[in-house]
Amino acid sequence: MTCPVHLMHGMDMTLSEFLETTNSTDAAFADAVGVERTTVLRWRLGTTIPDRDSMAAIIRETEGRVTPNDFFGVPSPTDTEAA
Repeated sequence: MTCPVHLMHGMDMTLSEFLETTNSTDAAFADAVGVERTTVLRWRLGTTIPDRDSMAAIIRETEGRVTPNDFFGVPSPTDTEAA
């Protein structure tokens, strides 16, 4: 998956923000990380959290823009330094 987000280094984002920024769909992202579309929807809604293997796939597909911290609401070190 090619994405323009690689230009925004240092900016963590939620999965929903990533999909919106890259004009991607739940279905396309699900195919890229090897899960069902409904699983991506649940991640975005916060009803479930990705398992370890899925998290690794998310980090890979988003080029590090979406991290485990983004699913738990934990600020990244760069966010806390800027505050």
